[in-house]
Amino acid sequence: MATQTTPERTPTVTRSSSPRVAHGTPQPRSRTVPAQESGPQRARREAEDEFRSLLSGHIRDMRRRGVSEDVLGPFERELLRLGPAPA
Repeated sequence: MATQTTPERTPTVTRSSSPRVAHGTPQPRSRTVPAQESGPQRARREAEDEFRSLLSGHIRDMRRRGVSEDVLGPFERELLRLGPAPA
């Protein structure tokens, strides 16, 4: 008799923009946005956040491809100039 095996299932992983604690309760982001932030200020902050995200992804990709530190230096300095990424 042939033994039939069921395929092993891997757990589904979902990603959330909110960090979670051990018991699974969503936690708010730690970045605070001023209550009176004007439209242009909000647009600039959002653009900087997007640029920071794209730049860090680009640096990660270049590292994976083996690009030298001499080439990565200016990109990393620009990322440092922008400050820490929003949590």
